Amino acid sequence: FAISLFLAVGTKLNSVFIPPILIIWLVLVRKFTLQRVGWLVAVCLVVVAGVIATWPWMWDAPFQKTVATLDYYRNVGSTDTRIEAPTGFIGPLGINLEGIELLFVTMPLPMIIMIIVGLVAAARSKHKDLSLLVFVWLVVILGRVIRPGAEVFGSTRQFAEVLPALAIFSGIGVGYVGEKIKIRFAKFAVLAV
Repeated sequence: FAISLFLAVGTKLNSVFIPPILIIWLVLVRKFTLQRVGWLVAVCLVVVAGVIATWPWMWDAPFQKTVATLDYYRNVGSTDTRIEAPTGFIGPLGINLEGIELLFVTMPLPMIIMIIVGLVAAARSKHKDLSLLVFVWLVVILGRVIRPGAEVFGSTRQFAEVLPALAIFSGIGVGYVGEKIKIRFAKFAVLAV
């Protein structure tokens, strides 16, 4: 897991949201233990050490440059509302709904419908723990995108890591509808015979 997370962070810094997603999920499914948190902290330290070790720019001042890198990425995705007015569709409490709007206008309608069906089916599923993990993934990433002052620059590429979670729920929806159609078709076939 540490190697995968290290490679992910090296590829796209948004991977730093994986540990918080896992911690929230562990708390919600009541599998949160100090041992698991310690393990996640150790993994995160290994990842940070790996990034520093493989990035020569960081070698002379690792702590300061790590903070500077995180600050850079925080600022790139934010609008300073003291200087300029936020763009996009602003909701209550300054929440920027432009990212949600972009998802809905760029996604095919059948997929949106299957995501909604998938969310309902996942809530009723016997695999609620795994469905909850994907839901937490979705909420954490969307929470980052809609926070006051968030900037998405008119594209879903700034939060593309939400797309696999949406695809998973869409797949669950398609599977659920397929099951229902198969069951109804089987009943119809028996009646026809």
